[in-house]
This record gives sequence, structure tokens and C-alpha cells, in this order.
Amino acid sequence: MKRVFILISLVCISFAIKAQFLNSPSLQLIEKAIQKGVFCVEKGYQLQDSNLNVFGRENKDEFNIFYSLGIKTNKGYLFSHQAVYPWLFDKDFDEYKDSYTPIPLKSKFKYNSFEVKPLNDVSVLTEDSLTYLLSDGGNTLECFDIGDIAPNTQGWLSWIYVNDSSLSFVTRTKKIDSVNNETLEEPQNTLKSPGKLIGGVFVVPVCEIGVIKLQLCGVVVQKEDNWILTFPFYKPKEKVSNLPSNLTPIKTKTEKPKEQLNKNYKKGKSKKNTDKKNKN
Repeated sequence: MKRVFILISLVCISFAIKAQFLNSPSLQLIEKAIQKGVFCVEKGYQLQDSNLNVFGRENKDEFNIFYSLGIKTNKGYLFSHQAVYPWLFDKDFDEYKDSYTPIPLKSKFKYNSFEVKPLNDVSVLTEDSLTYLLSDGGNTLECFDIGDIAPNTQGWLSWIYVNDSSLSFVTRTKKIDSVNNETLEEPQNTLKSPGKLIGGVFVVPVCEIGVIKLQLCGVVVQKEDNWILTFPFYKPKEKVSNLPSNLTPIKTKTEKPKEQLNKNYKKGKSKKNTDKKNKN
């Protein structure tokens, strides 16, 4: 009984610490932890004509450059579709798209010291193609674990900006009401010059013995002129029917027992009639 009481006390203390941690007015520790797992992707592209001539623009090697968010996870590197297909976000490309082909340049990664292989072998995570995953087991330090998400989950939503020298953050507590893509409005912030908005992360604290970890549950990506909170690793649980434990459902199309019995009866009856005719 004493052991059970101690266990319950530890659980209660854990929940109390988590609640206090969520409602803490100081977010410096949260943003410092988030900063270790995110980086900026600089992605440029050129244009190529039918004769395989390549063009930049305004005396530059690239036609245009875009910046987006990259995230290190224990499953690989997570990118938005802007990091893979930057020309889809470039209005300047519209007048050239019928005559020229976009040629992506090698990605550059800023504000985190590590190497990432080229973004060629990426897999789509969501049906709407908002997020992509680049699997790489070689870089697992200082990264996010993927967390489960469910309605009524509370955590932090951190908006991430890039400027000439660093990343900056605007972080707010947020409660998830529904696990569906949600259109968000950029928050009002107190930073004088936060930089260019490149995305955001939704993280949830997980309490372990003596440690509180942050798990990545959601990602903020740009879709046209909107910012969307999406949950790329969320998979709804399959519904389990209330069958007796000793029954195993078999996925085959069978006829109803009564119909099958009637068919067998008719077959047997016709067979008897045939035998009588043969004897006669």
C-alpha cells in the first residue's frame, strides 16, 4: 500500500510540474530547446529553356531564393513543400512557366551546424503534400521525438523567423481542439524586427523521472497566402468492433447461412429426382 501511495504521489507531482511548466511566464528555456531541433532551409532555383540553356536573374546565379523551416526528428529531417518546390510560391515564375523548366539548386542549411544530404529522396507525409520527410539515421543528436497528438492536447506553438544573423521565436501556449489542419493567424509579437516568418512547431511536454522533454506534434507550413498547422505524423486509430475475444474476423465474402442451406437443399432435391429418372 505504501508503494502504491508513493507511485500515485509521483504521478501527481509529475502532472503538477507539467501544468506549472506549461503556464510558466518565462519561455526562454522552451525556445532554447526548440532552437536545437530547427534550422533554416535556403532553396534557390534557375530556369532552363528547350535548348538546355540555364538562366538566373538580375545578374545573379539563381532566378530566385526562398527560405523555409527544417526540423530534425528521430525519424529524419522534416521539410515543408516550399523547401522542395520553391517555384510554386514564386509569382515571378508565372510568366516563364510555359516556356522554361525550373532547375532546383543545392539546398543550404543555416543556423545549425550539421550536414544534410541533398533533398532528392524525400517522401510525402501528408495527402495534401504540405510536408516531406528525408530519412537519415546518421544525425540523431539534438532532435525532436515524434509525439502522439489527440484532441484537447495542450502545448506550445512557436513561430519561427529568420534574419541575417539568427533565428528568432514568438511562442504561445495553445490547446488543440481537433486533429485537423488549422488555418492560423500570425501572432502579434513584441520583437521590433523578428525577420521573415518561415514556419513554426507545436511541441508538447512529456514528463519523465526528473526530466521534462518536448515532443514534436505539429508543424506550421505556408499554403498559398495562409499558414496551416498540420499534424504530419498523426494516424487515427482503427475502430475495433466489440466481438467476443474468441472470434477472429475473416475478410471473405460469404453467403448468409440460411441462403446457403436453401441452396444445398435444392441441390440435394434435384439430385434425388435425377437418380429416380435414371432408375426408371
